[in-house]
Amino acid sequence: MPEGPELHLASRFVTDIGRKYIFNGKVEKSAVSTKNPDVDWDARSYVISAQSRGKEVKLTLTEWENRDDKSKLNVETKPKCMDILFRFGMSGKFTFTKCDEKPKHAHLNFFTAKDNMVLSFVDYRRFGRWEVDGNWSTGRGPCVIQEYTEFRNHVLKNVHSSVFKKPICEVMLNQAYFNGIGNYLRAEILYRLGIPPFVSAESVLEKLVTDNPDEEKKVKVKSEGADFLQLCNLVPLEVVNLDGTGYDPDTGTGDLTDFTMWLRCYYNTDMKNMVDHNGRTIWFCGEAGPLKPKDSKSRGIKTKTKKVKAAKDETDAVFEDAVVSRPKKKRGRATIKSPSSDVKPKTTTRKSRKAVGSVKGRLTRGKLNEVKENGNLPQFSQKQNRSKLKEPRTPKVARSNRQLKTPQVKLTPRVPAKRLSKSTGTPGSPRVTRRSARVKSQQVYGQIICVKQKVSP
Repeated sequence: MPEGPELHLASRFVTDIGRKYIFNGKVEKSAVSTKNPDVDWDARSYVISAQSRGKEVKLTLTEWENRDDKSKLNVETKPKCMDILFRFGMSGKFTFTKCDEKPKHAHLNFFTAKDNMVLSFVDYRRFGRWEVDGNWSTGRGPCVIQEYTEFRNHVLKNVHSSVFKKPICEVMLNQAYFNGIGNYLRAEILYRLGIPPFVSAESVLEKLVTDNPDEEKKVKVKSEGADFLQLCNLVPLEVVNLDGTGYDPDTGTGDLTDFTMWLRCYYNTDMKNMVDHNGRTIWFCGEAGPLKPKDSKSRGIKTKTKKVKAAKDETDAVFEDAVVSRPKKKRGRATIKSPSSDVKPKTTTRKSRKAVGSVKGRLTRGKLNEVKENGNLPQFSQKQNRSKLKEPRTPKVARSNRQLKTPQVKLTPRVPAKRLSKSTGTPGSPRVTRRSARVKSQQVYGQIICVKQKVSP
């Protein structure tokens, strides 16, 4: 998460861009940034400046009427201005690129009048926020970087309040008193002083309280023998003076940058870590302190690359054991191994005898007996025709024949004699009625029963 030094460097970056370029056109907002307001700015040309305070950055858009001469201002009328207050969230930052190379997660864009450039607020996690015509938050304390005297007096004035009864590592993230301090800054400050993270903040800060308030105002920040509050100002300034942008949320601490080399405690494998009561990870060295959580947990370091074994011979051996050429197992098929002389083969079921798997190919019922007697497992090539080994199946007997156990008998139904017509006396077609059909079926059924019992009708 960007902290006080990163936002201070971002304000410097925007101010340097605003001194070199003039912007024009509308301020463009991305369609996916639905939680942030639109910026209604209709000035033809304008300049941008920025300033920071703790974990906030304020951009000021100032109307610029004379496009040709940038050194002249219109003093007759006051130029139009607009303030936009930014909070970076987890991954916010400013970039200045060409319009064709605009980042994917650019949510607020300011376009230049020349050179086809764009100043973008980039936030790929979309936790960042901005307020139009916003002012510094009243719930945040003085900035630890630019307002050190006010910051020191504000902390020591409230040192005996209930907030400072909590562990020092958790109080340092309270922006009402430590505006600009974040996760990696608190770890570095406590590590340099050797303070356990889970001791009460009051026990650490009450030693700095003096009876004379004028002496507190005369305290000068010195790097040698600095106290706790002085390091809260010196350590962020060290990050500001480094070459770069400080902690970059895109690269983290994986790249060998000046910032990574500067870190002593944070994300160091030689240090310990523990999850505090707020769910944040604190890195430290030595004892944790008496106020540590009861169910204390630690978190591992996330690495992007996979672990590689050192010995090449071991990796080759593991690879040879893991890679075995064998066909895929089919569902419902059982497999057997070649039996040894001492161990008897297991009895197989009807389904397993139909198709018994091997390393390559399948065994039929005839070949299965050879395996049981000789113990040899035949090998088949992939192109070999396996149908030669299959035995022909016996034809299935119809269900009706299995019940009767006799061949089918062709029955000739009894045909009634033809009737003579009453008018002409010639033979005509037989009359079919329900009674005749019922008699016919009974005669056929009686013949079947007689055949089965071998009794003459």
